[in-house]
Amino acid sequence: DSLFLGKRAGEDFLFILEAKKSEKLASLAKHKLYYPLMSLPESVPHKIVPVYLRTVRTGDSIDFNIAECEPTTTNDRAKLALSELRVTKTTRLKIWLAKAT
Repeated sequence: DSLFLGKRAGEDFLFILEAKKSEKLASLAKHKLYYPLMSLPESVPHKIVPVYLRTVRTGDSIDFNIAECEPTTTNDRAKLALSELRVTKTTRLKIWLAKAT
């Protein structure tokens, strides 16, 4: 779990990353992203993007399931309820592991 800065189309964003490893794909626990978002100081000058990453090992591969929430600002978050945190983009990636020889 971490915070990191990144750029998109020349604009700075602060990403809140919640990462989990599991045996199966499960639903997103929104409070895992909401509470870190609410704890940031109001002086953060960037748009904030909560991101949830869940990895699932399946045989010879690892699936990366990424859910990205709608960007918000520290000014907007005072009005943001937990139920309003919504996923706007999902990405699934697979990495194949090398077979043991």
